[in-house]
Amino acid sequence: MESYITLLLHKVEQYGLANIELFKLKAIKIISDLMSDILTSFAIIFLCIFCIFFLNVALALWIGEIMGKNYLGFLIVAGIYGLTIILISSTLPFFRKNVKNNFISYLTNL
Repeated sequence: MESYITLLLHKVEQYGLANIELFKLKAIKIISDLMSDILTSFAIIFLCIFCIFFLNVALALWIGEIMGKNYLGFLIVAGIYGLTIILISSTLPFFRKNVKNNFISYLTNL
């Protein structure tokens, strides 16, 4: 009888250790998926910012050429960005709520 109890306890211990290992592996998968998503997103964002920067410089130079003075092109492009910042700032609570909801949705669907 005692050997059955010992065998049962041994099996329960093995089951518990297997569950712990499974939990670790699932956590590693979730973290690695999240990190790969973050790193690839940062790479894409960096390249987009780099591209947008040069497009803005080209636009400013083009507008400056049309206006006859380069600094006017840069001022106009800066003014466009200033208006964009004001527009985004006025709608910031909506964006924050949307980002928060998307993040929660992403984490719950893992």
